[in-house]
Amino acid sequence: MVQLQHFSVLILLLLQRTNSQLDFDDEETDESKKIILKTNKLNFHCDLHLLPQQKKIMYLTTVPSSRKYKISFDLYKWPKNKEGFVIVPYYISRNSHFSSEQIHLMRYAMDAVEQETCIRFRERKYEKDFVNIFAGKYCKSNLGRTGGGQELSLNKLKCMQKGIIIHELLHALGYIHEHNRPDRDKYVKILWQNIDPKWYKEFDRVSPTMHNTYGTSYDYHSIMHYGAKASSRNGLATIVPREEQYLNSIGQRGGLSVGDIQRINNKYHCNVKTPKFINYGYKRLNSDNDNDFLSYKIF
Repeated sequence: MVQLQHFSVLILLLLQRTNSQLDFDDEETDESKKIILKTNKLNFHCDLHLLPQQKKIMYLTTVPSSRKYKISFDLYKWPKNKEGFVIVPYYISRNSHFSSEQIHLMRYAMDAVEQETCIRFRERKYEKDFVNIFAGKYCKSNLGRTGGGQELSLNKLKCMQKGIIIHELLHALGYIHEHNRPDRDKYVKILWQNIDPKWYKEFDRVSPTMHNTYGTSYDYHSIMHYGAKASSRNGLATIVPREEQYLNSIGQRGGLSVGDIQRINNKYHCNVKTPKFINYGYKRLNSDNDNDFLSYKIF
């Protein structure tokens, strides 16, 4: 009888967890952000590993005319093959001893990017440049194609969420955080008084030299956007959209937004039709189950 009661309690808890996953609110978003912040501690720009030349001009307040500063993230693009696909070789470190479920989750995240773009993640054979996925201390990636076996670190205990993995993959494709756009002040208000001072750098705007909107408007639904209470020192909002209808939209980690898909396709000149619909900002996978991507929230 006692075992039956325990089993009933377990079922109720699982049902509550499943129902809570249907609501991508700030608590979940901020929890994902807290995981990254806590895991990455005080690393520059949290989950980005920048090359010296990227870091040097990342936050220039003015754009120098000198040619030596004419560095763009477009220099770090992955190349296309003859068939028009952008091939991103990857290697999952055997020494990291990822579980089969964790490896499946990584490939599931890659598939989410592939379904709507011309990006194709392929296991490395002999390619010189590739993404080396390993179990490090952090949730962290290089920015764009940086050459050689560039690192993408996924902490096995704290980074195993589909949305976090997609987020890091987009960094590897060359995308920064949405709230760091040079024009972000037109769309969101940063409440510096609520931000923990040690995370101020996370909220700087990048130099226009290092950013390209790829013909898209500011995206409140982007998987690259921080949540409303990210890095808060007092539990209050740190980012507030200037348009009220987006107050509960920022920071989702359910999947790619339509804007995310547009930026990938525009950046890489993909001959792919971008979907026109928005489902609360999340791009659902093609599945008989509309909530398919939810089943891979966390292991």
